Amino acid sequence: STPSSTPSLLPTENFSILSFVATVDTPESKYNNLREEIKSIDKDTNDFLIHMGDMRKAKNSECVKSVFDDVADIMIESPIPVYVTPGKNDWATCDDPFDAFEDWKSSFVGFEKNWEDQIPVIRRQESRKEN
Repeated sequence: STPSSTPSLLPTENFSILSFVATVDTPESKYNNLREEIKSIDKDTNDFLIHMGDMRKAKNSECVKSVFDDVADIMIESPIPVYVTPGKNDWATCDDPFDAFEDWKSSFVGFEKNWEDQIPVIRRQESRKEN
């Protein structure tokens, strides 16, 4: 179709609605909340879940890979695909941010592939697979 000369308030082509669940900030003290949130997801009305990071507290004592493993074990129960982005407390506040970020990447880059039969084709930055 030809674009109109004035903007319209409604799309001019057919479209589908995208609906998703977002969560953030799930240190160990909030694991039960995350479990309940995952259990309450309606897979018929939501397309995916995005976890926007901060799985660790802003303390160096929490900078262990097992934190990511624990959160992954909870999120794997999601009935819809889960995409994960790192938060600053997941790596930047650790004594060794490089190692912390490597731990995060080994746990969550490509995590959505656990739902491979449900995810659309996605494109990632070649140089930043975590994006």
